[in-house]
Amino acid sequence: MPRRPDSSTIAADRAALRAIEELIDYQPVNQAYSTPMLQQMEATLNAAEEATEQARIAYERAQRAYAQARLVENETGKGFHGLILSAKTHVLAQYGDDSYAVQAIGWTRRSDRKRPVRKVAAA
Repeated sequence: MPRRPDSSTIAADRAALRAIEELIDYQPVNQAYSTPMLQQMEATLNAAEEATEQARIAYERAQRAYAQARLVENETGKGFHGLILSAKTHVLAQYGDDSYAVQAIGWTRRSDRKRPVRKVAAA
């Protein structure tokens, strides 16, 4: 995709259009280069620039909204996780460390843990 001319080139083109508008006897052979056609193209460029600016503003607004939503999501996730950990602790306290309720919440029952193995001393 070809790059847009830089702003100084566009400003020079607009200055050239103003100068062409001042020429009373300007009559190009090709009507595509007539003053009304040039003015129409400038108006189209102005509309495109305005649309680009509006899109940029909407994009920045959407980025801020996304960042805020992510912040709320992260904070809510931390709060939810903290509450679940506390609830699991309460399940452990209420039902005991060897109950099936402890297993149901994703923790390991005491009786399911591997027993420690005593090391035999070499003779």
